[in-house]
Amino acid sequence: MTYELLDLLHQEHLKVKSTLDQLKMATHGSPQQKEELFNNLKRDLTPHFRGEEQFLYPALQQKVESRQDALESFEEHHAAKLVLNELDTTPIGEERWAAKVSVLKDMVDHHFKEEEDKIFEDARKYLTEDQMRDIMQNYQSEKSQMGRS
Repeated sequence: MTYELLDLLHQEHLKVKSTLDQLKMATHGSPQQKEELFNNLKRDLTPHFRGEEQFLYPALQQKVESRQDALESFEEHHAAKLVLNELDTTPIGEERWAAKVSVLKDMVDHHFKEEEDKIFEDARKYLTEDQMRDIMQNYQSEKSQMGRS
């Protein structure tokens, strides 16, 4: 079975985690540095979440064995997006901004670990090679469209 999709998602996880690490370390840095890192985070995390929500999770939700894991992943995305939106509307210089970055990092780290342990395993077990290939193509197409808008 082809696992290109899971490899791509894993690489994206590593990139987002690195940006979150840098952002957390930069909480006492310049506002410009924090803003640039935060923009990088949104640029990488938003299409990643959207692609999983539109293509991977619905496919897993259709399988009785992986339905609950997919539903939990949807909810973890929802919670992380709430904090991300709060960061977007909180002034970078405000003391609570750094605390929100820390909370988001913890949430995303937890989500990625669960996703790689449960969702990836569910995909390997319950999705066919053709399904994985279709999800990969749709995922990449969606990311490309988001990059153009």
